[in-house]
Amino acid sequence: MMSYLLNDGSLLRCGELPSSIFLAGGVGGVIEKHSWEGDQTWSYTLANDTLHLHHDVEELPNGNILAIAWKLNSNEDAISKGRLPELSATNVWSTYIVEIEPTYPEGGNIVWSWDAWDHLVQNTHDSIPNYGIPSEYPRKIDVNYAAEGGSTYSARDWLHSNSIDYNSNLDQIIVSIRGFNELWIINHNTTTSEAVGEAGDLMYRWGNPAAYGRGDVLDQTFFQQHDCQWIEGGLPYEGEVLIYNNGNNRPEGYYSTVNQIQLPEMEQGQYPITTLPSDTFLPEEYTWSFPDTLDSEFFSQNMSGAQRLPNGNTLICEGASGHIFEVDSNKELVWEYINPINTFGSTQQGNATFANSVFRSERYAPDCTAL
Repeated sequence: MMSYLLNDGSLLRCGELPSSIFLAGGVGGVIEKHSWEGDQTWSYTLANDTLHLHHDVEELPNGNILAIAWKLNSNEDAISKGRLPELSATNVWSTYIVEIEPTYPEGGNIVWSWDAWDHLVQNTHDSIPNYGIPSEYPRKIDVNYAAEGGSTYSARDWLHSNSIDYNSNLDQIIVSIRGFNELWIINHNTTTSEAVGEAGDLMYRWGNPAAYGRGDVLDQTFFQQHDCQWIEGGLPYEGEVLIYNNGNNRPEGYYSTVNQIQLPEMEQGQYPITTLPSDTFLPEEYTWSFPDTLDSEFFSQNMSGAQRLPNGNTLICEGASGHIFEVDSNKELVWEYINPINTFGSTQQGNATFANSVFRSERYAPDCTAL
């Protein structure tokens, strides 16, 4: 769903390959690089009946590519991991993160991977090795949370990750998990074999404590969010994360917000959480939100994103309506743009737009080396 302009002036883009298995929103399957002149310089495909790229990618400092994939697990495997049969689907997809070392001009090697399926907990069958009370294992993923029985794609795509971002200072990955209404942080400073074990458990999660048994609907702060990303540039935003909080099923109504949180200080290489069942991952509150008052005119049920700019302004993409706008530090509108492009071409100036959605937007400064 995304494209990025890289520092050398090339374009890193995601492409879509059809699938008869993975039919959920955000389906991808191919990653390409194109030079400034438009020539394709690299392509990589991961699209089969068990693995399929989707949504987002991230170029690492070493030139490798982080990408999100769906990994298919059978219904029988899900039940063997403790999923209740009545909550299981015909198959279940886990979030599978891969690091790809490109081989030019085509293909690549997966040099690191992480699979959510390796980090499950369940409290339905005490004879299964991953048995445990989810509230006692907040770094594990409850295999029965947000599970829906049946054959629908929402039942299979129970996690539905939709963005990935990398912090090179911390060597950590942040992923938006829409199905759980959470962001997750994963340690990239592991080998693939280490990532299967405890070292690959979640370092941090935020947005919905009920997902790990330490809260209820009143404690939920994310509502099918997108685009969880570290704010770049260091101070004053060191350790701060920006999120487009879509607002689906928000108790107050269907309102979007852009939220910023300060991650807690790490202790002994981990984001802390106590063993008390009433305690959750900090912080308790946002450090910044837009708008100050929920506004029915600001809502996008899907897609969308936000980016903190070097001057402190915030670029916001209200994706479903193709509305991209910038607010200053006082949250005043200083710039806006309506995407005029739809599946039939350009909308004539002055006419109402339709089918003009935008997944996300990125601002590049005039002094960006890519330009």
